Amino acid sequence: MQQDADAFRNALQNSIQLLDTLVLSIELPAAIVAAINSQTEQQYKITEYRFRAEREIEESRRKQIEANGIAALNRGATNTTAPSSMYKVLPVVTICLKVSA
Repeated sequence: MQQDADAFRNALQNSIQLLDTLVLSIELPAAIVAAINSQTEQQYKITEYRFRAEREIEESRRKQIEANGIAALNRGATNTTAPSSMYKVLPVVTICLKVSA
């Protein structure tokens, strides 16, 4: 009897191939779900931090270019025969006012 079961098992192992399986639903313990959600949230925070850091670096570069341009313009203005106060270029400051309804 045992020999028949072993022979049957061997025959099945050699004749059935499972290539792909579709999983429709999985129920995980609450601790695992919380850990997955925490890890996903951490990944989002890391991505957000990297984006903000890159944006700040680009803004710093932009401000440095602007400052260099203003300084070069001011240096050029002081080399003219006209009074230097006429050609001083100052950075433009934009003020946004909140309008209440």
